[in-house]
Amino acid sequence: MLVCIDAGHAESTAGKRSFDGTLREYEFNRAVAKRLKYHLERHGIKTIYSCDLETSKDISLSTRCKTANNAKADLFISIHANAYGTTWNSANGWEIFIYKGSAEGKKLAEEIRKESIALLKLKDRGIKTDSLYVTNHTKMTAVLVEHGFYTNKEECAKLKDTAFREKCAIADAKGILSYLGIAWKDENATEPKKTIYKVQCGAFVNKQNAETLKAELKAAGYEATIVKVQ
Repeated sequence: MLVCIDAGHAESTAGKRSFDGTLREYEFNRAVAKRLKYHLERHGIKTIYSCDLETSKDISLSTRCKTANNAKADLFISIHANAYGTTWNSANGWEIFIYKGSAEGKKLAEEIRKESIALLKLKDRGIKTDSLYVTNHTKMTAVLVEHGFYTNKEECAKLKDTAFREKCAIADAKGILSYLGIAWKDENATEPKKTIYKVQCGAFVNKQNAETLKAELKAAGYEATIVKVQ
């Protein structure tokens, strides 16, 4: 399973920033993309980025899609934050886009939607089927997620918050994993304790006899340790 993560836009993208200049969309997108990659990979899912996240150049949509198609990715998720209007306004909420008529895209979107609305506590604007380049020109199941509006003062503050960005990444990861039938594991989940059985292979009064047996066991490929018992 290979997931292509697409962090929308770049430093050079015109516009795509809050009205007060405190948030540029690409910063949010890349921060979430990096955490999404981390969470998917710790669950055993292979990932690639659609473009270099360290470049300031905005890579074309066609190149992003070609990267995913050439890698034969199984899923494509594009990370974005939304915008509306020319001044601060009340437009708000979360939404997700899919290719019209994609049954698998709808299934994936539903899982991400369920996790996102529960975790992010944003207005649910639903699943949309607008004609977007990255959902139309990728050969695999694809979604584009809008995680709130940076043209809304309250949501812009959230989009700048590290903890909120982490929640976005977790929601996206949980949705993808649920779609794939993989259970979510918390980062601090401890591994169950394993029962270990030890085998004693001799007891001697003479230490040399113990050393001889230890050497024989090691030669046979077994780990051996001498324990002195009073």
